[in-house]
Amino acid sequence: CIDEHVFVAGGYSGQIRVYDDRENDPGVALKDSNKMGGVTRLRVSNDAVYASHRAEDVIRGFDLRTRRVASRCTRAGHAHQRFDFDVAGETLVAGDADGAVRAFDLAAADVDKPGRVLRAEPSAANGVAVHPHRDWLAVATGSRALPDVCGEPAVASTNRVAVYAFERPQINNVCGLYSGGPGAAFGGFARMKASASATTRAAVSDAFSSPWMETRTSHCS
Repeated sequence: CIDEHVFVAGGYSGQIRVYDDRENDPGVALKDSNKMGGVTRLRVSNDAVYASHRAEDVIRGFDLRTRRVASRCTRAGHAHQRFDFDVAGETLVAGDADGAVRAFDLAAADVDKPGRVLRAEPSAANGVAVHPHRDWLAVATGSRALPDVCGEPAVASTNRVAVYAFERPQINNVCGLYSGGPGAAFGGFARMKASASATTRAAVSDAFSSPWMETRTSHCS
């Protein structure tokens, strides 16, 4: 949802439309010059809608004012699996089929946004999420492992969910995720207030250049 009346929806055909429940019309279409596959994920941030599509490497950012593509973030997504992404301030974070978790600078001038690798995971990074109030990034990895047509055993896949911190750890908090020991591994980042959700997410992009500490890992079957 963009506000209490306006929302965005995508479909298997690749169409993305903006609807206003106060209007009796088919909605406004967001289009690219290239054909788009089925929509797998939509995120709304400020005046933009970000969309990923089935078996495509590109995450498109549509400017709601012009209805045109304003950004393209490329990662390895051409596989029969959905790869999630999240937007925090001027940074888009996305996982890919190769296990890389990348951060893209949405404030860069070019339409094709530069990206850098934050993490290299042992299996496909299919889910990522930046916590709205805390300085944490959650990454889900794994993929379906099937034997090949010749009957060879399937390649092992690491199925897990890991949480990473990207600020200097303080004393243990109520969730028990931070510990004071590895604090020297982090740069001098001030603690961002949990109550200031918008400020926290906007400041995330500045913290993404710090080292990362794995704070909790859950292995899934």
